Amino acid sequence: MTSTAGDKGVRFRPDAPAFVCGECGFRTARIASLIDTDGQEAGTVIVCLPCRERERVRVSTASTARRTTIRRPAPLPRQRSGPLSHGSAPGRGGRWTPSVPARL
Repeated sequence: MTSTAGDKGVRFRPDAPAFVCGECGFRTARIASLIDTDGQEAGTVIVCLPCRERERVRVSTASTARRTTIRRPAPLPRQRSGPLSHGSAPGRGGRWTPSVPARL
């Protein structure tokens, strides 16, 4: 594996062929290994040589965000109130309908 110039977090595999990058459209994408701070392989990604810096920033941002995410419990559902109408008219919620007709 060869390290990129000055970048110790990504190593390109020399035995892997180049293929078309889905982002820029050039045949410059290669398979690379992500290297953690201990020098161990942390995983593999597909990296385009021209898009390398952008991809490296995206991966590091995603892993940082994943580590700093605070796990919170789901919010409790709001309690529903009962129907507001006391009459027999269905579907007219919010209005009180008297059971005795009003006198004119």
